[in-house]
Amino acid sequence: MNDFSEAKLQDLFIPLDEFHWVPANASLGEAVMLFTKFKNTGQIILVRDNNLPVGFINIECFLGSIEPNSLEGVSIRGRNVKTSTGSIPVFWKGKFSDCCMKLKDLTAKDVMVPFKTTIGVNEPLIKAVYNLNKYKNDVIPVTENNQIIGLIGYNSIFKEIVSLTKNNYAEVIDINKAITPKKQPAEKSETS
Repeated sequence: MNDFSEAKLQDLFIPLDEFHWVPANASLGEAVMLFTKFKNTGQIILVRDNNLPVGFINIECFLGSIEPNSLEGVSIRGRNVKTSTGSIPVFWKGKFSDCCMKLKDLTAKDVMVPFKTTIGVNEPLIKAVYNLNKYKNDVIPVTENNQIIGLIGYNSIFKEIVSLTKNNYAEVIDINKAITPKKQPAEKSETS
């Protein structure tokens, strides 16, 4: 056991009122417009049914809705994608625009990633990591007294990873050297 104090789930989750949300029957077009209002909630929109969070929509949901054939047989965040045809799609000029216009025919519930599990606010942070990995969701609802009070996700946990490791590695890695490639000396031409 390390002698530093570990952050608690209750300190890292994001309260529900900080997320944008749409009703389950909202058009996907409405969700697209809502997506433009993001500030810092990890780029997801909550989907609510009877005023309770039932899932979320992220960018992958939008892209999968535009061109689902590319996702045949793939599992996105725990949701198996099935398309109506097993054939190779045909791409034509203007297809992207056509597909985007069809988003209005889909609802948020049609494309959302449903919540598959919850975690209690007093559970250890490592259990949140376990559930995020197991269920392949961007976020997991955090509960208190059987009520969802917020979400914990990869972004919040990664910030804690950075916080715990930055002091140990700050001297080891010069970030400028790690990111900036070294310039190679120019080769001499054979004619010179």
